[in-house]
Amino acid sequence: PCRHLDLDTFDCTVHDQPEQPSICVNYNPYACWYRSSLEDMTNPDHLRVDRTRFEALLPLLEFDDDRRIVAGPEWAEIEELFSTIPVVEPELRHQVAAEPVFEQWVEVVLGRRSTPERDRTVYDGRDPEITAPCHGCSAPCCSTLIFPLDVPTTTSAVDYIHFLLGFAGLEIGVADGGWAVVVQTRCRHLTDDARCGVYGSDDRPLLCRYYDEHSCTYKPQFAEPRPDHFLRVRHEQYEAFAECFQFDAEGTVVAVADTATMRHNIEARMVETATEAASA
Repeated sequence: PCRHLDLDTFDCTVHDQPEQPSICVNYNPYACWYRSSLEDMTNPDHLRVDRTRFEALLPLLEFDDDRRIVAGPEWAEIEELFSTIPVVEPELRHQVAAEPVFEQWVEVVLGRRSTPERDRTVYDGRDPEITAPCHGCSAPCCSTLIFPLDVPTTTSAVDYIHFLLGFAGLEIGVADGGWAVVVQTRCRHLTDDARCGVYGSDDRPLLCRYYDEHSCTYKPQFAEPRPDHFLRVRHEQYEAFAECFQFDAEGTVVAVADTATMRHNIEARMVETATEAASA
């Protein structure tokens, strides 16, 4: 749920305040898609698929040798199937698990921790660090979902990021080569020792089975406190992030700071906020 939602009354705690995103201020409740699609479980035009429903649907699909779907049930059959399988609603909560790596970045910026030195060790090609790059990894690939995001071109698109960051566990990943919506979650198969609980079994997704760990981008971006050429933006950094855009009179973006400049602005605001808090 949005961090601004009162979970007892379901009221917006920043309604009519500057913190409320424009997308919420201008939302038309008379044309609401959410209520008709997500509250009304009998809506014939929209079927929700959770893990249980997906597993019931999967045996009804037929694949060719290249694993392309060649046949499946009709819509009415899926409706009938799902009518016997209720969607289990997740528990509403604002909190997400603390993430030491992100906190380490803050500590580095505030001078409370030294910047980790890059490992300059030269490895033999048979060394386990080279042949098994997942060894000792905290498995950010199993606790992070990444969805491509277009670089904003209008003030409304920047405001949409403001809206997204209101939800606990959501971040924006910024790099000069592309942006992304980052969802901090946890695979149900990830064990407490950061191992895959279904490794080697048919339950393991093909995406994981054929993942090339030698070209992994998760570890350098999400397992290091201050990765090169990559920036993670959370709700508390939105104001400094938004200052990195310039607009014309029509609200079109005319300039966006590069990743390095954006990082500098966000880190300067971190220091400023910490200094103000210490002197208060």
